[in-house]
Amino acid sequence: MLALLIGPRASEDGLGERTGASLGLFAGVAVSAWRDDNRIAWQLPRVGDLPARSQRRKLAGRTSLAPTILSDGTAVQVHGWIDNCRELAAELGCPADDQAHVYGCAVKAWGDEADCKVLGGYCATYHRPGSGELRLARSPLYGPPLYYMHNQDAVAAASVPRVLEAMGLPRVLNRQRLVDSLYFNLTDEESYLKGSFKVPYGAVVHVSAQARRAHRFYDPLKVPKQPRASARDYVDEADRLLTDACARYRDSAHNAGVLLSGGLDSPNVAARLLRGMPQERRLQAFTYVPLEGHGQPDIPGGLADEGPAVRAFCAIHPAIEPHFVDNRDYEFDHRLEDMFLAMGTGTVNLAAFFRYHGIFTAARDAGCDMVLSADHGNFTFSASGNWGYAEYLRKGRLIELWRALRGESLRPGSLGWRFLALAVAPMLPYPVWRLAMHLRGRSIDSDNVEISALRPEALRDFAVEARARQAGTRYERPLYGWREGLIRDNFARGDVEGSDMIQGWEQLYEVSMRDPTSYRPLVDFCLGLPTDMFLRDGQTRWLGRELGRGLMPEAQRTMPGHGQHNSDWHKRLTPRRDDMRREVAAIRADPVLAGLIDTDLLLANIDNWPAAQSIENDIYFPHAFRLPRAIAMGRYVRFMTGSNASHEA
Repeated sequence: MLALLIGPRASEDGLGERTGASLGLFAGVAVSAWRDDNRIAWQLPRVGDLPARSQRRKLAGRTSLAPTILSDGTAVQVHGWIDNCRELAAELGCPADDQAHVYGCAVKAWGDEADCKVLGGYCATYHRPGSGELRLARSPLYGPPLYYMHNQDAVAAASVPRVLEAMGLPRVLNRQRLVDSLYFNLTDEESYLKGSFKVPYGAVVHVSAQARRAHRFYDPLKVPKQPRASARDYVDEADRLLTDACARYRDSAHNAGVLLSGGLDSPNVAARLLRGMPQERRLQAFTYVPLEGHGQPDIPGGLADEGPAVRAFCAIHPAIEPHFVDNRDYEFDHRLEDMFLAMGTGTVNLAAFFRYHGIFTAARDAGCDMVLSADHGNFTFSASGNWGYAEYLRKGRLIELWRALRGESLRPGSLGWRFLALAVAPMLPYPVWRLAMHLRGRSIDSDNVEISALRPEALRDFAVEARARQAGTRYERPLYGWREGLIRDNFARGDVEGSDMIQGWEQLYEVSMRDPTSYRPLVDFCLGLPTDMFLRDGQTRWLGRELGRGLMPEAQRTMPGHGQHNSDWHKRLTPRRDDMRREVAAIRADPVLAGLIDTDLLLANIDNWPAAQSIENDIYFPHAFRLPRAIAMGRYVRFMTGSNASHEA
């Protein structure tokens, strides 16, 4: 993690020690400061490069990293990974052993277009001596967060926002951000702390005391189309790029493990991680499984429990050592306050991702310093292609459309009904679509409303719905009529605070996380492929299935549905109803949230508790999603304000 401050406050007494202690809080060591005129910087090595915890206090000064200083005095910091560091160094004619130096040379040579050429998951600071402006950047698709503040006393950036508080940022909550995040609109650059801002993915931001200006250097909608080729050539190239990404990311760790599901994405990654791995080495794999007796009925075409599918996959690949994690010791509010502190911010999404505590614990206990995920798989090689129904209709490709509709096994009804639902409805103008839903007696409320628990007054006073619609994060229509809409949706949301959560878990467990499916050459290649590489011969996710041919059991490779990570929510939450009532009472008593969250609605959800497990939206959303999210928000606000209402309720 990194931090940098320029301006009069750089010489303030105690700033170096106070900020260094905040940056190294979970590493158990204060990070020493580097000073030069009116600037001061701190940086902590990546978790895999830290010395053993027992040695850190003895080596405190050596656990800190000074910025790289270029020949003209420019200070450069990079946190994360640059995947093509050697290739860039060869092109620039500079040494390749310091990625910050390579990055700095790239910016000097190419300016703000440098990040178009730099691949990886990183954030970076760049400051020329005597300049009152910071240049900040984040990679487009994956990587650590980067926050900043600016005023007359200081222009500062840090990869964890608690450090900005140590630098003097007042702790004032941003209520607009609170309500937007409950509505699942996480796109505003101003964070939960007023006066602090987050650098978006794929952006360069220039910040001075007076102003900030942003330049988005990556636009997924402008990725060029791939040259025409055979389906086999496309599959081979996707295989090559995914294999390359897996090797690069695996080799950046001392001992990388993998998150492994019973679906398509992570098994494709795991199989390629084995390529080139020493025969005597085992690949540690970690799989979510539900609690025994979870009660979830079979999911048509999908998996309520991914354990059996993973075991069958591992039988084909004996070099994989599976670990099955049921998180029996963790609940939706596990270590929430620790995560708020580690992240330096809050997110309601923590309640849905508590299972990662078990994964990171298991990975640490297995001796892994990194776990590899496949979160971008659904955006890349295993995209469903479901926009293709409407596209085939528009382009008059009726044979392909007929095959696709006939092959759709999860959509009930006749072929004609599938035609209307999958090909026609996604293209209807919005008012016509709303009318059609009304005539069918279907709800037209957005999913945002279902999960937000916001009071009507809050929706109105903070213009929540209009802001979400403008940001492209108001979710009403389940299918896309144009591929561009899907791409825009997937990338407009940014990291959905995932980078903050990952950085929090990394600090708590000292295991880092990376995603080979976010490798930009692979992403760009897949974005440029024609639709029939994803929806082909009546088969969705065709490319992902072809990449898995011969690498996984056929039942897994051809499974039409998905796995379900919440098959045990009812068993987990039912004993917590009294606790949840107390949490809701605390929200009602909170001066910040009482006027924002509809606590009567939350209490009604608890009082009308379902008798059995279900993942149907009308049951799952209000009980397994809305309630934990609101409670997590309440806990975050009380954490930030110092309120102990939850203990007095």
